[in-house]
Amino acid sequence: MVDEQIELLKQENITFEKISIEEAKEYLIKNNNYRNLCLYKNLFEKYYIDGKYVNKYIDLDFAYLKDLAIIDFELRLLLYDIISDIEHYLKFRIINLIINKDNKVIRKYLNKDKRNKYTKNLSENTSIEDLLDLLPFGKLIEFYEFFVKTSKLKEDKKYVNLLKEIVTLRNRVCHNNKILANLNETVENYIINPDVLDYLKKCKIDKESRNVISNSTIRQLTYTLFMFNILVTSEEIKEHIKELLHKLFFERIIKNKNFYRKNKLLKSVYKYFKKIIMKNFEIAIDTH
Repeated sequence: MVDEQIELLKQENITFEKISIEEAKEYLIKNNNYRNLCLYKNLFEKYYIDGKYVNKYIDLDFAYLKDLAIIDFELRLLLYDIISDIEHYLKFRIINLIINKDNKVIRKYLNKDKRNKYTKNLSENTSIEDLLDLLPFGKLIEFYEFFVKTSKLKEDKKYVNLLKEIVTLRNRVCHNNKILANLNETVENYIINPDVLDYLKKCKIDKESRNVISNSTIRQLTYTLFMFNILVTSEEIKEHIKELLHKLFFERIIKNKNFYRKNKLLKSVYKYFKKIIMKNFEIAIDTH
């Protein structure tokens, strides 16, 4: 079976120069991820012959696919930490806001949907801490939205849709879906939150470079980094995430940067996030 997979890759003009065929076979056997590995092929250009693309890739070695799979895995580990911190500090923010407002919102929320499996057995005297501990991330955002609308919190209203996108990313991470595999997919009609737009401008990302946000994954990653800075108040946690970002972004990802020197898509995405990370996590380093 592995021999057949190798032959299929060869037929698509995927080379085995940076890694031997035997090493590639061993990798496929041990990781059993031929299908997942092939998802990254879409990030590379195909030959354009007689007015149409043919199923032959330009400058694509098996080693590039393997490298991307490893980077993707490490990115998912980092995102799990970042999104967990966002979830924790969103709960902290809600608790502080409710203390300063009116906790009648808890009773209203419990009465709103009595079929909610997470809250149907709770009494109206349930504390906000106990309520939030029961809600998974998606339901937490649902409660946050309800609270924001009920209490007319204009400042927080703008964060709700951003957090919904982060929930989608979090689900992809937890289900081990490949984060980088669809970076080539874009939509024409999308709206950038005004605060995020200002955020990108402060990162010195020009209008042309901002076009990458038309990709849903890039948008979700952008919102995740943005909301982390908005919600997380612990300097220790910020420093920890900064160290992890540095290790992944400025060490691991560029370890084999020569693999991608001709890949305009991946280079543009890297440049985009490099500016965000260096500006908002105060990482000053010349990665060339």
